[in-house]
Amino acid sequence: MAAAGPPLEHLELGGRSAGFALLTGNPRRVERLAGVFHQPEFVSDRCGLTVYHGRLAPEDERGVFIAGSGIGGPSIAIVIEELIAAGVRTLIRVGTCGALQPGIGIGEIVVPTGVVRDEGTSRQYIRPDFPAVAHHELLFALRDVQARATRPLHFGIGHAKDAFYSEKPDFSLDREGTANRWRGLRDAGVLATEMECATLYVLAWLRRAQALGLVVAVGEDRTDPRAREGLFAAAELARLTMERAEG
Repeated sequence: MAAAGPPLEHLELGGRSAGFALLTGNPRRVERLAGVFHQPEFVSDRCGLTVYHGRLAPEDERGVFIAGSGIGGPSIAIVIEELIAAGVRTLIRVGTCGALQPGIGIGEIVVPTGVVRDEGTSRQYIRPDFPAVAHHELLFALRDVQARATRPLHFGIGHAKDAFYSEKPDFSLDREGTANRWRGLRDAGVLATEMECATLYVLAWLRRAQALGLVVAVGEDRTDPRAREGLFAAAELARLTMERAEG
């Protein structure tokens, strides 16, 4: 299923090209994470989707877009489609997640090797029994550089949802059912929950691109410096992984 190459209706890339993209949800985070790359420069913020362009490293002149993808599957799907239409073949999401296992600390990095597709966007593309998995080549590349990680990494199954507050029983009409549902995910060993990796993995696979998620565990206090430091660590790890990858 190759991309048809539609015009870019949301992103403005200023004629720049790149084979790689780092995606992050919060547009305010884009500039900070762009600093991990070489010669980052602002490109646009059309539709609130901030885009920077840089190079992987001084000795590696391959281009990379650093793009805000917004929150949730519908938003990231638009960004993925348009970046792939513009020539991107490798996408790594650096964002946040809520840990579901007690051994995952704030600021530590979860690598969802596969994702429970508990959202709706990927189902708009393909039937729900199609798997959402990280691309093996990027997992191999990450393995080659993970010794340089400055934060613990947790590999395993992740979970993606559409409703941010759906895991909180107080926001549900069925408190007991909601609590039992999340207890079941924890008991099954699901590492963390977030909102984008299922769409990222499914759509990248359908478009013959490579995708990986590096999501940082956060707590109730979103200003906790451990989370911010973890995001920088994840972005640097994403850059190192891109350097090892084909693209």
